[in-house]
Amino acid sequence: MSDKKDPSAAARLRGKRFALAIYGAFASVFVAMCTWEIVAGVFGIGAAALPTPGPGALAPEGCAADIRVLRAALDRALAASVTATDDATALATYRRALSPEWDGEKSTEGRCASEPRGTDAFAALLRLRLAQEASLRRQIVEMAPIRRDLAAYLP
Repeated sequence: MSDKKDPSAAARLRGKRFALAIYGAFASVFVAMCTWEIVAGVFGIGAAALPTPGPGALAPEGCAADIRVLRAALDRALAASVTATDDATALATYRRALSPEWDGEKSTEGRCASEPRGTDAFAALLRLRLAQEASLRRQIVEMAPIRRDLAAYLP
């Protein structure tokens, strides 16, 4: 055996060390970036202040006033329909209780379309209405057996 080292083994060893150094550098940068994101999120570094009502906000009259009226009608309809015994009756009561405010839904939609951020506000109102209807259905279905059980004990 000779004392000379194999040149290809030395090259492989250098290659492994280089690959390990690249991997270690990549992993270190990744961990540092993730740590920074967490620290910035926890301590609010670079967070923007909440916007104050200004040129982009809805005016207190017009679309915003109409949306407030429609939102109040949603609350009233939900309160009127929670005592129903089945989901079909509850949904019918809910939709009936939305009148007369929601009869002018299209005019409110048109008014909101002409204002900055009005379309977004109107869409949020429609999402609230759909969410309340879905919640009402779930609530009635889940509560019906309990209501029937209670009614069985009452004279």
